[in-house]
Amino acid sequence: MLMNRSGQYALQALIYLSRQPPGKRVMVREMADSLNLPMHYLAKLMHPLSRAGWLDAQRGKHGGYRLLDSALDITLLDILREIHRPGADEECLLGLKSCGDDDACVLHCQWRPVRNELVARFGDQTLRQLAQAPDRTPA
Repeated sequence: MLMNRSGQYALQALIYLSRQPPGKRVMVREMADSLNLPMHYLAKLMHPLSRAGWLDAQRGKHGGYRLLDSALDITLLDILREIHRPGADEECLLGLKSCGDDDACVLHCQWRPVRNELVARFGDQTLRQLAQAPDRTPA
């Protein structure tokens, strides 16, 4: 599984929400502006994150999204699996429909251990850990 743009944006949004004061709701427009992300794209990504039970969403003047406390223990792998289609972490690096141990592509044997290590590392990183890490994004 490689992180695509949807995964990147979802992760940025969840980290942003995790760094807000407890109980504070944030509108998608505020998040998009703060993170310099396309608002409509981000709005579409918020729905599966909310359906997963990680966000509390409220419409209206005082609405917006807030991160539920239980969401701090989800992993990067949980987030990516929610955003990507099922089985994305088993896909062929070259995009072939049929690629496995029995019908391997030219990169399968080299990519499999790397993919397994990547998935394991994504599974070890919680949103809490990511949110507490220093922000090193350029100003």
